Amino acid sequence: MGETRGEWRSEPAIRPARGRSRAGGRKGCRVSTSDAFRDEVGGSGAAPAAPGGLLDVLSLAAVVLDDSGRIALWSAQAEELFGYPADEALGRFAGHLLVDEEHLDLVVELFTHVMESGRRWAGGFPVRRKDGTTRMVEFRNMRLDDDKGGRYALGIATDQATLRRVERDLALSLRLISQSPIGLGVMDTALRFVLVNPALEGMNRRPGQDPDRSAEGETPPFLRSQAVRSVMHEVLATGVPALDRFVVGETPADPGQEHAWSVSFYRLEDPSGRVLGLATSVVDVTGQHRAAADAARSRRRPRPRRRRVGEDRHHARPPADGPRAGRRLRARDRRPGHGRRPRQRPAGPAQPGDADRPRTVPGTGGGRGIPQRGRRRPGPRR
Repeated sequence: MGETRGEWRSEPAIRPARGRSRAGGRKGCRVSTSDAFRDEVGGSGAAPAAPGGLLDVLSLAAVVLDDSGRIALWSAQAEELFGYPADEALGRFAGHLLVDEEHLDLVVELFTHVMESGRRWAGGFPVRRKDGTTRMVEFRNMRLDDDKGGRYALGIATDQATLRRVERDLALSLRLISQSPIGLGVMDTALRFVLVNPALEGMNRRPGQDPDRSAEGETPPFLRSQAVRSVMHEVLATGVPALDRFVVGETPADPGQEHAWSVSFYRLEDPSGRVLGLATSVVDVTGQHRAAADAARSRRRPRPRRRRVGEDRHHARPPADGPRAGRRLRARDRRPGHGRRPRQRPAGPAQPGDADRPRTVPGTGGGRGIPQRGRRRPGPRR
């Protein structure tokens, strides 16, 4: 059997507002239920919600007990949760129908406390289903009063495993959004921001602004241009995402400095396909934008002349039409043993018939010489 756990909560009743301020707004923060319903109907029209929302996922069951603890009202969701149809549950004592004997005294004590104090009780409790299995159910129990002084107990119940899964998914989603270095925001169908994460809020924060003040409802300046608003309306109408749109502008936190962002928009829908609004992701690419601008400026500057091989890096090159034009030597020609014509050794006296026989120039070709026809051997030097 599972363990029961819960807590008592005392909350003031909701009171309707009794007046309005001079500016036309309601006094304080109290809003009447009729005004809230009228605002909702006037804003979006009275229409049934499509199935598939959060309440449908939780499948909340409602049970009403009279002051003696017998079941007075039984919902269809209660039949799904507990397994008993309405004709088998109505009029029966709830403790005997849904609770094991070992927990019966605790149930009676909790029921009595709710009925006498009027405080709400919230927690989990093991419930016995019609098929004999036991399921942990999350309850919210509160007292109801009618116009004749009668008292009833209302129990709102749902499967605890389903509730914990939804809470875990929601907590994980909120954690991912709040800790993301990418700016993330959600807008309603009127393109008003209803949720921003700290990264996007930091882009829209002004110097000296209270850090505890939320930036919800404030559109960042770089998303206020007509071109960007047109893209938002198009995505909201067609459902086709707009990805990696390049936007340049300034931020309140760094006025006078140009920043750049890569912005994406996509439409949000509930499981039934109803449009909820627009989501945006903003990535700061200011560093890449400035680097590209610097590279473009450097390409427009005249490039420095490349130094030729062998040119002295510490002295200016003489003009091409100067006195030394055409007489520069390459580096390898200035090294010893390279590019210099070898000195010829003196030849012996001429012999008869030498003028018709090919001669060689000593000192070249590894001793074999290069044939030289029709040349006389030079005579000895004096």
